[in-house]
Amino acid sequence: MSLLVWVYFLQIYDKTIFGYGNSFGLSADLHLVNQQYSLASSMTSIATLAWQPFSAFIIVRFNPRYLMTIFVFCWGTSAACMAASNGVASLLATRFLLGLFEAANIPLFSMLTASWYRRAEQPLRVCAWFITNSAATIVAALVSYGL
Repeated sequence: MSLLVWVYFLQIYDKTIFGYGNSFGLSADLHLVNQQYSLASSMTSIATLAWQPFSAFIIVRFNPRYLMTIFVFCWGTSAACMAASNGVASLLATRFLLGLFEAANIPLFSMLTASWYRRAEQPLRVCAWFITNSAATIVAALVSYGL
């Protein structure tokens, strides 16, 4: 459960911090013009929406434990590669990969929670990883304010 909470926290934190990054000069550093920042910000959602049918197909065919490991590892690698972005193309590519690897996480989280906990325990467990949505936003705001 702690791993699910931590992964969900980091994924929401990434989305929130990307928004604050623009305040610290992300667009200027990467020479983003016009709507390129908005497109980069939306790219994770676009990729998640586009990849959702494929991730559903994969989830029912393979063991969720192994899939979760693969998707989280690939998501972390994509997030790390975003630091090497030096232009709009590399930023869009890494944001697309982040969305692609995030597409399966919520269904996998639900499957893992349902397989490890009794029906009466599941709502509290799901609440535990959903509450990190707010916690990540608060932490990101505090870190950005501190910077």
